[in-house]
Amino acid sequence: MNYFINQRFFNIWRNSFFIRNESGENSYEVKSNFSLLRRLTIYDMDGSPQITIKKRYFRVLPRYDVYSSNKDFIFSVKSKFSILTKKCKIKSKDDNLNNIIIEGNILAWNFKIKQGDDVLVEISKKILKIADSYCISINDESNSLSYLAMIIILDLLFHKKR
Repeated sequence: MNYFINQRFFNIWRNSFFIRNESGENSYEVKSNFSLLRRLTIYDMDGSPQITIKKRYFRVLPRYDVYSSNKDFIFSVKSKFSILTKKCKIKSKDDNLNNIIIEGNILAWNFKIKQGDDVLVEISKKILKIADSYCISINDESNSLSYLAMIIILDLLFHKKR
């Protein structure tokens, strides 16, 4: 399944954008809260929250935690130190999401989410766009919402320097 993320170029108070499916229909909406803390929530098109992404502060390397709608911990994404590539590691209690590695090129335009030798997701950033735009190809549909949360975290880690 393919998904597309087109973020808005200019937002004053609140970050909000849609995740579209390959048919061009909106599948999810992502909204930030008004507080100073970095927190994003992914909503389905009925308006009910599905996943919340929270940044952990006071860390040497950035870390984001992901929670379900009933506030249960799902996984965390931690940036790894690397010189020529961008890398992140996923830690989770769920075996389907544990030991996932995210690898990207030095410019952070192309990423692969891998578990062992299996490529679960491929992400490419559109270069000739004003705002951030991503094309996502998910090979494993069972955890697609979790993978979309990982991609939003990648954008926060490598493309949002606020």
